[in-house]
Amino acid sequence: MEGGSYLPVNFKRDMAFFKAYSKSLTRILPSTGNSPVSAGNVTIFQMPQASVLNMRSFRLNFHGETSGDATNAVKFSKYMASLISRIEIFINGVSIQNIDHYHDIYHIVRDYSRDYDKYASKLCNNADPATVKKSLAADGTIADRTGEYLNKDIGDYCIDDWCGFLETCPEFVNTNLFGNMEVHITWADNAVLFKDAGATNPSYTLSNLVAWVDVVHFKDDSYLRELDRILQTEGELVIPYKNYRSYLGSTTTDNKTTTTRISESTQSLDKIMLTFLPNDRTTPDALNAEINNSKYFQRSGLGLGEEGGKYSPAIQFEINSQDVSNPLSLVEAYQETLKAFELDRDNMKKANPLINSLVNYEKNFFVAALSTSHLNSPKETKNIVSGMDTMATNLNLAIKTTQSKATDAAQGAQPLIITEMTALLRIAPGRQISTMF
Repeated sequence: MEGGSYLPVNFKRDMAFFKAYSKSLTRILPSTGNSPVSAGNVTIFQMPQASVLNMRSFRLNFHGETSGDATNAVKFSKYMASLISRIEIFINGVSIQNIDHYHDIYHIVRDYSRDYDKYASKLCNNADPATVKKSLAADGTIADRTGEYLNKDIGDYCIDDWCGFLETCPEFVNTNLFGNMEVHITWADNAVLFKDAGATNPSYTLSNLVAWVDVVHFKDDSYLRELDRILQTEGELVIPYKNYRSYLGSTTTDNKTTTTRISESTQSLDKIMLTFLPNDRTTPDALNAEINNSKYFQRSGLGLGEEGGKYSPAIQFEINSQDVSNPLSLVEAYQETLKAFELDRDNMKKANPLINSLVNYEKNFFVAALSTSHLNSPKETKNIVSGMDTMATNLNLAIKTTQSKATDAAQGAQPLIITEMTALLRIAPGRQISTMF
């Protein structure tokens, strides 16, 4: 199934086609109004209608400010996408994507991306929250901020990379084929921030929110006529994209011996991921220097590693009461995770450099991932829908973890299972929309 830019094959052979258009940068104001937003609020952006959009250009700009003061710091966590707890996308009133725990998924996907340095180098993304912010005087003098402005994050920020449909949909999206498209963003709890011990009621406010997207204008109607021809002859256009679902398990107290069970239905299950969220991430804490982020985004596998140099099987995946892996030790789960994220010896160094030891992997960056699909090579030009098909019979999935080390209160955590799948957006004549997850 064709991925990338959804263009007919005959157009891809004609390089002159790509020169036969112009584009304009279009501003999108929230349909929910221009008032400042804070934790728990929802902001809605309605995409330009009857337009061809370059979805790779979609970005969100805003002014952000935390409640730090002259004596106590309150700061944004790493990546401004950490402020998003949920993204839901509607087309003609149909929800084609609803990603809960969006910020947790975003961090996992970015930490294990072969393009980690690309995301970590963006100046407007707060990619290094430990860096002391600078101020610029009228005479051009650059200095560290002082007083209140040292202890609060205040400035203009941007979110311009995404997980899910906004990242993996075709580069060109013609909204004339399906009508209204809306992006709903739910802003995360204040707990995602980090703070000094003396700071009370830490919070953040976002204002001047505006989204931007390139609208593409073709010099002739060849592209649009070809899309119409496909709709008439084939009956539909099919657009593949990545979707994510998340499931919380029962909180453990002083160990990680637990079994988390879910039921999943999808036509292409591509990846299963297990991680553990800290029990105490309900309120902001100090910056965690080991992950250069707020403690909220620590992913603890503490307790699952080997003790005394002994081999300790700790993690096992089960599908429909059948083991799909032998019990894996922590190092074996780490190796399987690298394979699931397509990180081999050549590109592992391009992932988050803070994942620099098995100890740090266990304590701060734990995720056990299992691929259930063909792995799309970065050199491929097609999205291959080849994951496990569970549409006919729901998949009953269990992930079992077994305590290896002596129990300790620090090992208590809440399991989170994330499933990654290839979804299909089907567009029929008359702006008829259906989805297959």
